[in-house]
Amino acid sequence: MNRIVIDDTDLQNFITAALQVNKGNPYGIQLRGGEIICSHQGLTAMLRRCQAGKTFVLPVRRQRDVLWLVLSGNLSEFLKHVDELKSFLVPTLAEPLLAGRSKFDPTKSGMGLLGAQLFPHGYYCFRSPLSLSDQIFKALAIWDNLDSLRPEMHVPDTTVNAYVLRRKFQQAVVLQHWDEAELALTTIRHGHYLSDENCLFLKVQLLSSQGKWHALWEGSEYPLVAGLDPLPVTVRGALLMAFYNCAVVNLEEQEFIPAILDVFRQYSGKLGTLLRYRAGLSGNLFVRLFAYQAAVENQAPRLRQLAGAATEKATQDIINVLLTLVAVPSPAPAQINPLEQALKLFQEKNYDESFLLALDCPPSVKRTQLLLFTATMTEDVSICQAAKEAFESLAQDQQNEILLDPSSKASAKFVVGCNKPSPEQQTVQVPTNWADWLKEIHLGKNIDLLFSELESFTAENKMVDWKNSTLQETEKVLWEILLEEDITADQRNLLRSSLMDFARNVVQDPSFPNLGTGDLYEQMVLAIQTFCNKNNNSAGFLARLLEGLFQIDIDHVQKQWSSMSQWMAFMPSLKLAGDVLELLELFHEYGLPGDKLRDTWNNWVGILCQQFTIDNRLQLQGWVRLGKAAGCDLYLVSQLQEILAEPVSFDLLKGLQASVITIFSLREKAAQRAAQAIMGRNSNLKVKVCTDDRLSEKSKAMASNSDIVIVVTACMSHALTYGIGPLLKKDPIYPRGSGETGIIQALEEYAVSAN
Repeated sequence: MNRIVIDDTDLQNFITAALQVNKGNPYGIQLRGGEIICSHQGLTAMLRRCQAGKTFVLPVRRQRDVLWLVLSGNLSEFLKHVDELKSFLVPTLAEPLLAGRSKFDPTKSGMGLLGAQLFPHGYYCFRSPLSLSDQIFKALAIWDNLDSLRPEMHVPDTTVNAYVLRRKFQQAVVLQHWDEAELALTTIRHGHYLSDENCLFLKVQLLSSQGKWHALWEGSEYPLVAGLDPLPVTVRGALLMAFYNCAVVNLEEQEFIPAILDVFRQYSGKLGTLLRYRAGLSGNLFVRLFAYQAAVENQAPRLRQLAGAATEKATQDIINVLLTLVAVPSPAPAQINPLEQALKLFQEKNYDESFLLALDCPPSVKRTQLLLFTATMTEDVSICQAAKEAFESLAQDQQNEILLDPSSKASAKFVVGCNKPSPEQQTVQVPTNWADWLKEIHLGKNIDLLFSELESFTAENKMVDWKNSTLQETEKVLWEILLEEDITADQRNLLRSSLMDFARNVVQDPSFPNLGTGDLYEQMVLAIQTFCNKNNNSAGFLARLLEGLFQIDIDHVQKQWSSMSQWMAFMPSLKLAGDVLELLELFHEYGLPGDKLRDTWNNWVGILCQQFTIDNRLQLQGWVRLGKAAGCDLYLVSQLQEILAEPVSFDLLKGLQASVITIFSLREKAAQRAAQAIMGRNSNLKVKVCTDDRLSEKSKAMASNSDIVIVVTACMSHALTYGIGPLLKKDPIYPRGSGETGIIQALEEYAVSAN
């Protein structure tokens, strides 16, 4: 008999529930205080791994099969060990229950609640016939022995720093690689690479990017973050969106406006500083939120100002109702010095009123400094533009006065994009926008300086200014870099890092894809192909940029295929197979003839055919579907079909109850195929597709009448993505890719969590 001491009572209770000690006790477990007594050698080895804090596997026996739960408190070790266990178990002994990891449901008692507390990163699940249990325990014993012999890998500190980790996080969020983003955030937090406040900001970004508004609103960190000041505009917007979706929208739909005002009073402490000023937050949703707050504060003048910012009749109607509930104040005394009053309002952090007063003041250095300060604090586009115009209208000596003043120099650099040195001390100018940054890389004179400034430059979400002058300048310098024959190794290394961050800023732009920037997108695609490593991130950004190009002009499909087919001509690997399939489906979806796709398809499937397993059935189905449509090698298609011929013991989508599902996507054919495939697997599901690229009455109706909403964010307008949010019954599902495979995989993962 083997004795394993588990000091954590919750962990012991979780293990007891998983091993069904109180329900038949199939493994003959005995409990004595904090000890687990086990006679099963294979299970004892896993429990000892648990005792040592390592990744371990627990069997959950059912009537005809066994679920094998992979568990760990360390996310990076967990992801590594799951990949290793797949090679030991799949496909001969077990199959994955789903494509990725799942989270425990804290609303369910027993394993659900305990699992959510003990393993917040979730679990991975394999399924096997009951008859293969002994063989699986033998395979686990071999893996355990090899893991114990694994030499420790020491990564130099220089390869892991705040810049590298934050960059990984930001790119993973944009590409919707949620596991990678969570791993980067966990490493940042545990390694103290960033301050606690910045870690909280990144967590807000991660939750809001996934549309997890309830998790954000109900999280213990919400009042802590809301109480900080100043807050990045994206963080303020996300926190207010969570409040609106969770506490306001249902009352708004029922037109219970007095009840909404009570909600604002109830949560005034929790909302902290969020409703102090609106600058930086655009859109009717935010106008309504600040209108409710103005009504709570009995501010009729502010309500009238907000009425002028409303662009929808529904918002105007709400403000009109609020005006009837607000007492009319006596006229305020005339201000003797508007600029001094504006400065006072700024010091009180009432940035909206301060800005409006400053606009009416005559031009001066102090007025311009105040506008620059307000623009820096709010990051509001219109305020930034007003501050920039005010600065440029000053005489040269007045501009120099602002640039030499330590209190305003940084704000001028942020808003105006200039960093003029003082006459006494000439220094090298550090670029403040992408055009100048790329220009400095091309010149190659200050590469060491640029490397040292890379972290601070890319840490900010640069505002992409698509005015003709800056657009042409960026296009020109990028084209010059592409034509340059004597690019040094240092320039290449800096370009490799810079281009990925530039792509992140571009695809996050609310106007992406911008009709006037097609030439720049083309150059970015070529630059990434030329200078960046071939990996999941570069493939993901290429897919996003190409889809933007194809929406602007479908003629780009033929023009881009030549360079992309060359880019995909490297040695095929399983790690990138899904990304290459997504790219091939994208080109085929937008009309590239099958005969042009065949060579690439045949090359990838021909080399990987013997490596493919049933581990990812959806991806294999995608390769087969594309191979048939493009007329690819029939022998290779049949080889894939043989792998897929194994019967499916349980279809994840069968577990979903009767529901109405709407897929919001601009790739109609892929979405329609996904809809048909989903309904074919569960006749109780009704799946509709909406291809509206802007918020409309049709899209609103489809969103509000759906039980489940899948939003394909690639090239979907920000206005629609955020506009339908308040209308949804549940958090939306965001697929990683815009093709059929990505949509179905996202729904399968939802089905596991729902069950």
